[in-house]
Amino acid sequence: MGQFFTNVQLYSPQSITAADGEKLALIIRGLLISQGYEEVSALNQAEHRLVYIGYKEAGNWFTVLDSITEGQDPELLDQTARMLSSASNLTAISILVHDGDRLQMSLFNQGIKKDSIDTWPGYFNGDNPVVSHSDFSHWADVLPTSKTVDELKQAWELAEPGKGALPILHSISKTLELEDLFYQVGADSLPITLQPFFLSLRFYQPTQSDHDKPAPSPLPSFGHAGGLESMLQLGVNEIKPIALVAHSSGGAATGVNFTIWGSALHDGLVQISDVQISIGDTEKISSIAFQMKEIASTHGRMLSATLPDLLLPSGFPGPDKAIQQARGDFKNGLSAWLSSRININFQLNPLAVGKGELHLSLHALANEDGLAYWNTYLHVTAP
Repeated sequence: MGQFFTNVQLYSPQSITAADGEKLALIIRGLLISQGYEEVSALNQAEHRLVYIGYKEAGNWFTVLDSITEGQDPELLDQTARMLSSASNLTAISILVHDGDRLQMSLFNQGIKKDSIDTWPGYFNGDNPVVSHSDFSHWADVLPTSKTVDELKQAWELAEPGKGALPILHSISKTLELEDLFYQVGADSLPITLQPFFLSLRFYQPTQSDHDKPAPSPLPSFGHAGGLESMLQLGVNEIKPIALVAHSSGGAATGVNFTIWGSALHDGLVQISDVQISIGDTEKISSIAFQMKEIASTHGRMLSATLPDLLLPSGFPGPDKAIQQARGDFKNGLSAWLSSRININFQLNPLAVGKGELHLSLHALANEDGLAYWNTYLHVTAP
């Protein structure tokens, strides 16, 4: 019987320190607590989820082993890698080996899936193994300085799927300089000899009903919107940086839409530029820039943008609930609360003298009714 394992590799462009390991552990704690998990000690028998975080100091790769992905569900593994990439601001690679024969790897940057490769796409259809195509251009940022994209592509194309997944994984991992042995284990197969290199986190998820079945996940929604003044008075060409803040207060989902409209935009009083969005603590993550496009609307001129791959985490009605879920641990509760924060930033450039309104909304694609809404009255004066 061949090997079965899953893991996520996180690339750090800077040499990893022990403090970096603790920081990643804090991020993962916050993510799971925001999903309704409670952290428990090693002595607690009610363990439902076990997460290992492995690294070597001065290295560039973290290895995250999660017991929830060991069921070999590729979508759940990709969801986990996407979440880790978004929350940590590190590029993530998911690795799945099935029965020692099939290897699947996906690349995520800032929560967005950039590429996926597979040694045996037709495995469950009875097809012969054929390595899927990739130009590997998106993998350039995780290559060591001594390696090139062509070398990574060659390592993949020279692989022989018929000889199993592990030789191919070794070839790819050697080119990427993943930590030796760390990339070929999962949460269910971590040997004792490697455990000293891993931090372990244990979580329990309380039952949600009398029948011991989890309740349906709530629809994604937003709360605690703020950051925009109700009235703005600016001079022509007086560029104003705008910072909008909202918190995810419902269930997790993928995809958001951001829209701007109002008489100030329709009448040409202002121009919107440099729009960026980030999810989580802005001191630890960077923003994702995106373009607004004009759309036809009965409300006049309207700008809109959809980010279908952006991962929206589950959240809390308020920070008190996050701290309560963390059993009163203020630090972990605050981290969980910050992990649900959505930050939108853009430049507002007044173009002409006049008065008008500006309306802005943010909603998850899975729930158009659960939106965050901002409104301001704009007065543009002469310079």
